[in-house]
Amino acid sequence: MKAIFQHSSFASRFLQLWLVFFFCFAGGAIIGTVFTSGISDEIFARKIQILIISSASFIVPSFVLAYLWSEKPLQFLSFPKKTNWKICVFLMLLMFTAIPFINLLADLNGRISFPESLSGIEMQLRAMEARALMQAEQLLTVHTIGGLLFNIFLIAVIPALGEELFFRGALQRITADARGAVFAIWLTAFIFSAIHLRFFGFIPILLLGAFFGYLLVWSRDIWLPITAHFANNFIIVVYFYLYKNNMVSDTFRTLGAGETWWVGVLCGVVFVSGILILRKKLKILSQITTI
Repeated sequence: MKAIFQHSSFASRFLQLWLVFFFCFAGGAIIGTVFTSGISDEIFARKIQILIISSASFIVPSFVLAYLWSEKPLQFLSFPKKTNWKICVFLMLLMFTAIPFINLLADLNGRISFPESLSGIEMQLRAMEARALMQAEQLLTVHTIGGLLFNIFLIAVIPALGEELFFRGALQRITADARGAVFAIWLTAFIFSAIHLRFFGFIPILLLGAFFGYLLVWSRDIWLPITAHFANNFIIVVYFYLYKNNMVSDTFRTLGAGETWWVGVLCGVVFVSGILILRKKLKILSQITTI
């Protein structure tokens, strides 16, 4: 029966969301393990597993839950009748300018130190961070155009689509309906950052998540946070391809951090200014469409 949980409370929907997520995650993990059991290339096998698990954990639950919660599931997930693709292009350019600012935030986040009594925990967290970065670099390192295109699909397209549908389209939506938009944006951004398991990258991921959330509230168009999320990951994937194939230096990797902090500050000003311009434009467009 369609929309059988349409009138569920927020607490019930919140529980349903995570039950469906963990069920789909477990199913994806099992399918991924079985599907890749005969693949000898360890890194390629891991990529296929990530592809299956990501799709199963975020894309599938989003549509299943939207179908259970609403008579109009696509509208529930904020798919619009028409998207302003000029805004999407502007967003992609804006995300490019944001990279040094994100690097600055990550650098400041990484400088956080724990009290002496918690030094053991800090060491464990830094070790986890180092392993995560090493594994990410292994996935990103490719030397062919085919490998690059697959990485774009795996690391930019699937996460942007799946995570935005799940976090902004589903989680933020049910939270906003019950607790208001601002609370929903920041709660969703907090969970979005926490689920990445990056303590020393928590702040930039949190702020990016909040930005994606505000984009959805301002536009009521899920394609905008998807575009911004895609652009952020796309830039990283392409840069690593160029860097690992000796086409660019490693300057861009840390631009905005350390001695180039001023670049991060400057790009932060540009990024925030761009957000304000974008918000004004979206407000005007919203007024036009409601006339």
